[in-house]
Amino acid sequence: MAEQAAQHGDVPVGAVVIDENGVIIGRGKNERELQKNPLAHAECLAIVEASKVKKEWNLKGCQLIVTLEPCLMCTGVIVNSRIQRAWFGTPDPKGGAMISNYAVAKNNLTNHKFEYSEGILQNTCSEILTDFFKKLRK
Repeated sequence: MAEQAAQHGDVPVGAVVIDENGVIIGRGKNERELQKNPLAHAECLAIVEASKVKKEWNLKGCQLIVTLEPCLMCTGVIVNSRIQRAWFGTPDPKGGAMISNYAVAKNNLTNHKFEYSEGILQNTCSEILTDFFKKLRK
């Protein structure tokens, strides 16, 4: 999903939502450039698709897996959709909000707590992002 986002000029972030049985019910890739839409982040698109599949906004028991640590907006969507666990590949010290900057996943200030794991395929995720930005700056 991340590599598909890069093909149309978006930052290579991809996300999937899996249900309680491990079935992928939502997929998303960054499409801000493609859609000219600031809300078209991979996580948001994957969560919206998962909600349509489940016919429910409450994604209790579901998990989100994403290339890059989610931003503040996407972390808010994780909280508001009641995702059980979020996994991400590489941290985002500038824009990340789950554990970096705002540390939403670590504090007790939200109405829903979710579990999280970091560093899933971190080297691969980091390389995809680094390569994209190297090419962009040439």
